[in-house]
Amino acid sequence: MKRFLTVALIIFIILSLTACGADGGEDVKTDAGNDTGVTDKAPESGDVQTVPEKNYPDNIMINPYGTGGYVLFNRDIESSSIRTVTFLDTLADMPSDAWDVSEAKNGSVMAWVTEKSDLYIAGEGGVTASSCNRMFGGYKNAVSIDFGGCFYTDLTDRITEMFVYCESLETLDLSGWNTSNVKYMSDVFHGCTDLKTLDLSGWDTSSVETMKCMFEDCFKLQSVDVSHFDTSKVASFINTFAYCKDLRSIDLSSWDTSSARSMEGMFRNCESLEDVGDLKVPEGCDTTDMYKGTKIK
Repeated sequence: MKRFLTVALIIFIILSLTACGADGGEDVKTDAGNDTGVTDKAPESGDVQTVPEKNYPDNIMINPYGTGGYVLFNRDIESSSIRTVTFLDTLADMPSDAWDVSEAKNGSVMAWVTEKSDLYIAGEGGVTASSCNRMFGGYKNAVSIDFGGCFYTDLTDRITEMFVYCESLETLDLSGWNTSNVKYMSDVFHGCTDLKTLDLSGWDTSSVETMKCMFEDCFKLQSVDVSHFDTSKVASFINTFAYCKDLRSIDLSSWDTSSARSMEGMFRNCESLEDVGDLKVPEGCDTTDMYKGTKIK
């Protein structure tokens, strides 16, 4: 009996050691606090998963939607009074009258306005936005908005009405923004009546579901390169380019419009428009007044 128990114990130990070394003796590193692409083994399937690299600062600014015509909830400053907007990656020059515009209310993002009506928004290392809803909506006298390479949209799922009625802006450089999580782009540039130059290179629109009125009333916009846009999930193109009176041609040949339910007024009253490329219209999609007021036959 003793001999039997001894043999059984030896077999159990051998099996245990074999099981522990089944993965080659290497542990898969797991570190929830490491944002540099750590791999972790999913227990269900055994597949190796990669944790996305974090490339934005922790300084998250407030959601500006609902400011009601004032600058970032400051009831003493009207948005229509702002002349320029500049983002900074340091709080070193912050004046004593700056106010906290951080989501966490911890002073990580601060804002201030100079006597010349210049708005500054700053955070150490830059500023991250969790939502851009109407962020600069109604800044009708702002002649420039400089993001300075220190404004991050990695967490943003909507940029609805972000620049709506910024009537004095002539140029915007938004190249390089990470828009991979953005679902809603309605009215982003609606009413930017003086906008002539717009750089959207690098935009990832693969998650976008609506582009309704996106460029509506951009009267002076003659061209914009959106040929790289992934529109496979977009359901609404209602008035997307409506009243872009100076827009002459735009190549939308590569757009996937298979999810589109409405293109109503998509190019309505684009008086100079002659060509949109080989834009495909899915069966059953509403195309009411799609080309009304254009030169397209």
